[in-house]
Amino acid sequence: MIKMDKIAARMSAKAVRAGVTGRAEKAARLYAQFPWHDFKACRFAGFWPLHDEINLIPLMTALHKKGAELCLPVTGRAGTSLCFRRWSPDMALQTGRFGTKEPPSSATQITPDFIFLPLLAFGPRGARLGYGGGYYDRTVWQLRQKGAVFTCGVGYDAQETINIPMLPHDIALEAILTPSGFRRFS
Repeated sequence: MIKMDKIAARMSAKAVRAGVTGRAEKAARLYAQFPWHDFKACRFAGFWPLHDEINLIPLMTALHKKGAELCLPVTGRAGTSLCFRRWSPDMALQTGRFGTKEPPSSATQITPDFIFLPLLAFGPRGARLGYGGGYYDRTVWQLRQKGAVFTCGVGYDAQETINIPMLPHDIALEAILTPSGFRRFS
């Protein structure tokens, strides 16, 4: 099997994700698949869905109802790391870089110890194909210099592929959450 380069892999992964049907029903299943009891003491970083990404908000809302501390990423200039600000379901969000939704600058900055990561594709051993900005790779690397942070990709089952080109700076996922289950890698 010939390894695709990242540009071709991203184009292919976007097409696969765009073809997923029943998105709302699949997103609604995430909470039932998430092992809350294993992570109930965590501060969770989620993401606001863009384009065809799986909608993590129902899961985040359910975690909020259980009393979890939640935050969303704020994307800065190219080449920088993400910062995370406190989020709750009733919070008014502002539009950030790349059209993302993020908490206002007045929201408290939080250091998460569990990050749900968006993705274009994931591999059976934790490889993650992102959008190419390196924001999550830089952020996870920096957070791990200060302590533990758990990384969990979130996506549709159809986004799994064995053909993800990985570079030395790419951070592998520790787990994946899809509508059919939660799976740890290694």
